[in-house]
Amino acid sequence: MNAVDYFFENNISPVQPFLHKEAELCSYGKLKDYVKAFRNYLDCNHHQNEKIILMAPNSLFFIVPYLALMQSGRVVVPLNPAIDEATFNEICVQTDARTVIAARNVRGRLNLERFKVIDEEFFESVCNQPSYKDMQPSSENKPNELAQIIFTSG
Repeated sequence: MNAVDYFFENNISPVQPFLHKEAELCSYGKLKDYVKAFRNYLDCNHHQNEKIILMAPNSLFFIVPYLALMQSGRVVVPLNPAIDEATFNEICVQTDARTVIAARNVRGRLNLERFKVIDEEFFESVCNQPSYKDMQPSSENKPNELAQIIFTSG
């Protein structure tokens, strides 16, 4: 069992609110469903060893992909959405990432043409697609595999 599985198996109640921020309201149960759907999308469409960059403000659009990537055993590279183009390009070379999960404000600032980009609209369609919500995850992560790459400013 990984930390994400443990988190979902040991939460208070599926109806208990997990996130209540401005226009976003999400229960633990809904969060679990979204993470499962997004993980299944990853299993069907992205290589197990793929490194995926995640750039979004604190929101469901950050939390769900982050948990799904960690749960699936893929490598997540969370970056500050305010990152400058030069630093972003350097990190892309170092990580060999080919997919970017990016919020609107990031897509408008950085050149992402060379990447497969997952935006909010696509994310929402994946999380609400019955075929992804109903299938069982096909990937299995191993405890000694890399889970994330963290770049700091220090």
